[in-house]
Amino acid sequence: MSEYFEHIQCEGATWKALKHHLELMKQNKIRLLVSEETHDKSNRIRGAIEVLDSLIAMDKPTMQSANRGK
Repeated sequence: MSEYFEHIQCEGATWKALKHHLELMKQNKIRLLVSEETHDKSNRIRGAIEVLDSLIAMDKPTMQSANRGK
């Protein structure tokens, strides 16, 4: 991901809309996780939440500097 990160603009209306969508997806996954009864499916949901968290965090300054090699 780091070689592509410099091409992602984490400001503006497009990023805000995408981030809002990702946060809604995360909330939905959390609701699914709470109601899931099987261990395998709950692990898959946890994995999806982890991916969503990493995408949502892309606009944080620490993430930007780490991916730019600073």
